[in-house]
Amino acid sequence: MRRQVLHSVCALVVLVGGCPRHSATRLTYVPAPPPPSTKAAAQNTAGDTMVIEEPPPPAPPEQPSAAPANPAPVEATTPRRRAPAPVQEKPAEAPRVPAPTLEPLAEAQKQRSVRSEVVTLQTALAKRIKNADALDLKPSDRHAFEDARGFLAQSLRALEDGDADRAKKLAIKASLLLDAVDQGR
Repeated sequence: MRRQVLHSVCALVVLVGGCPRHSATRLTYVPAPPPPSTKAAAQNTAGDTMVIEEPPPPAPPEQPSAAPANPAPVEATTPRRRAPAPVQEKPAEAPRVPAPTLEPLAEAQKQRSVRSEVVTLQTALAKRIKNADALDLKPSDRHAFEDARGFLAQSLRALEDGDADRAKKLAIKASLLLDAVDQGR
């Protein structure tokens, strides 16, 4: 019975008082330093902080050498021919063609409308230039006439390049110059 009382009292003292040495210990996790040094390890153990270091990363596995250290004896046999490796040919690459640009339906219809308008304007300008070429013009009118002919040629090239808006602007310039030539007569 005495023994039971003594165990109970000791358990009560430990429970109430606790263990002073373990109550102040803190755990701190830090990454492993690049080169481990004994001096740093000695400093980390001093004090109330316990330091747990991360293990260093594993070393890369060694690659086996191509030739064994003790080669096995070679038996005298007839040499075998290896089958030739199949030739792998690269498939011929097709030339890269740029993908057509996608545009909204309304924009495409607008471009077709502008294009047909430009073609009509260019046709009318070509007729006017043909008729005015036969006339005897003053030097200032002749200069404007040649400029109009140049603008019509640029307009035709712009339409061939697919730039209908630029072609229209150039055709309008040519038309205005021909109007000025007609007024000067």
